[in-house]
Amino acid sequence: MTFIWRQSEGRRFEVRRIEKMQYLQHVQYIFLEKGDPETAQGQMRYMRNQFEFYGLKAGRWMELSKEIFKGKRHPEWR
Repeated sequence: MTFIWRQSEGRRFEVRRIEKMQYLQHVQYIFLEKGDPETAQGQMRYMRNQFEFYGLKAGRWMELSKEIFKGKRHPEWR
């Protein structure tokens, strides 16, 4: 499965394809980089260590998700 990103530059649209695993790895990297390990430990304790967490609270998670979904943070575009 591939995702198609469109980025407008004036009137021209640029289309790039990325693989699902590449996209997932990028999202994980951003969340790990921006997350707080102490918060993650608290979140895991709260859920009785059934799940792993990045240590992001909802507000920050939403901000990062919006940036990623805009496509501006894809590694090829840096």
